[in-house]
Amino acid sequence: MLNASQLNINRKREMKIIELPSGFNAATHFIDRHITEGRGSKVAIECGDQQVTYAQLHERVNRCGNALKKLDVRLEERVALLLLDTPEFFYAFFGGIKIGAVPIPMNTMLKPAEYEYMLNDCRARVAIVSEDLYPQIQAIPKENLRYLKRIVIAGEPPQGMASQALQPLLDESSNELQAEA
Repeated sequence: MLNASQLNINRKREMKIIELPSGFNAATHFIDRHITEGRGSKVAIECGDQQVTYAQLHERVNRCGNALKKLDVRLEERVALLLLDTPEFFYAFFGGIKIGAVPIPMNTMLKPAEYEYMLNDCRARVAIVSEDLYPQIQAIPKENLRYLKRIVIAGEPPQGMASQALQPLLDESSNELQAEA
């Protein structure tokens, strides 16, 4: 039978030291590496009848990251994500991470008062919102959203709305993006 000090010695021998890279970006690990490891043509996302390959995901994540940069999202700034379970969620989430921003996924079942609190608490200047969920944000008086400057709609923005649609932003953005450390 081993005593406590012998157990500690054995545990220390079994421990492996893992060296972390000096610049780690989760988007590189979860998205980019699939391209370098030869899985570009494999399906990464299935959503209804839509399939997105790793190569398409990589390109769209890069485009979304560049679109966020065009919207003046900077390192460590928050980007609120009120998106349904669609590929756009992945583009925005990993695009934000890739530029060093902090994506804030928000529960799609909340009410305007809760979104108001969350948007002010996280201080997001940009929110990407699914078309179907936009009425929840639209119900919040603009003067109550102290930090939010832009709303990007995944889908078609309502007529006369001063927001932008996500797809044109992606289309006009570069598909090349270097990951922030």
